[in-house]
Amino acid sequence: DRLVAAGLAEKRKSPEDGRGIVVVLTRKGADMLEEMWPVYRAAIQSEFAFRLSEGEAEALYKLLGKVLSPDAVD
Repeated sequence: DRLVAAGLAEKRKSPEDGRGIVVVLTRKGADMLEEMWPVYRAAIQSEFAFRLSEGEAEALYKLLGKVLSPDAVD
């Protein structure tokens, strides 16, 4: 709700289920995400990514891709 109030995201009815809500970034939200990504990426690396081997990182990337995009293929 705070992101919506700040104009960074908006709520939409789910196209698959009228009872559900989908939260979508606005252009302003996408711009902020792009601006903050270098700092966020460095924090991810320093806090936990360094613990993964290259193969583990690739496997995690593929698994998360399936969660974010159910139509993704290997």
